Amino acid sequence: MRLTPRRPHGDDGTTFILALLFIMIAILFMMGVTASAAAFVAHQELQSDCDGAALAAASEADSGSYGKGTATENKPIQLSDSAAQQLVNEYNGSLSNPDLATMTASVKTDGEITVVCDRTVDIPFAGAFGRTDGVDRHAESTARAPVQS
Repeated sequence: MRLTPRRPHGDDGTTFILALLFIMIAILFMMGVTASAAAFVAHQELQSDCDGAALAAASEADSGSYGKGTATENKPIQLSDSAAQQLVNEYNGSLSNPDLATMTASVKTDGEITVVCDRTVDIPFAGAFGRTDGVDRHAESTARAPVQS
């Protein structure tokens, strides 16, 4: 007399296959989280660099213009596009990896300096998601030049 039930033949190894499938899904999920976190961090770094470049260009606006207006004018100190671009290039050169980002500056007539930054980021496991050439990141930052007093 047999007390244990008989297993049907042909079900051997199904638990192993299910466990393997769940492990593969978990690994794919971890790869996706790692890749998206790396892209997010790279975007935050690019935005920080772009903010710094805009502030550096705005704060270095033509310092010879300070004090030349009247107290009631409160006009922003003007800066040319070429001078702003030069200041942004100097700031980009002071970064630890200056070749990674492309920074372009433009100046509006009211003293606003806009810096547009682009960068291609290599992320881990990019090949698994069909992105072998990296992920493009874009950031934009605006800063206002000080006003004349």
